[in-house]
Amino acid sequence: MSHFIKAGTNCTNKTVLMGALHRMGLDVLGQNESVEAEGWTEQAELIIGRNSSNQACVGMARQQDGNFSVIGDFYYAKSAEARKYYNKTKLFQDNLSRFYCVEKATQDLAEQGFTMEENPNGDLNAQGMVQMVACRY
Repeated sequence: MSHFIKAGTNCTNKTVLMGALHRMGLDVLGQNESVEAEGWTEQAELIIGRNSSNQACVGMARQQDGNFSVIGDFYYAKSAEARKYYNKTKLFQDNLSRFYCVEKATQDLAEQGFTMEENPNGDLNAQGMVQMVACRY
């Protein structure tokens, strides 16, 4: 039985997206490959999950509106970090959104000469918010 998902995100910048995925513990395992799951195939710009046969099973595909969508089936992913999102699409979207924002802020501030001094990983505080401190010397 297929557990194929296709879920939208608000991610548009491929470089920032790659950094956000890395922050989530998901390595980019390939680029511009077909993601296959139970007879379904779609092209993905970034591959973030492979099955036991080393075929791409989860990826990020750019949609017509410029945003990326996660596509594929986390069930078949070899990586424990990817597989933990099986049947938890909303958790994946929430984590990706948070880490995308953290990565975007970090990259934008670095371009302006700032470094993250506190909470560079973008961990949530007690109120469920991300609070970061950047400094420029």
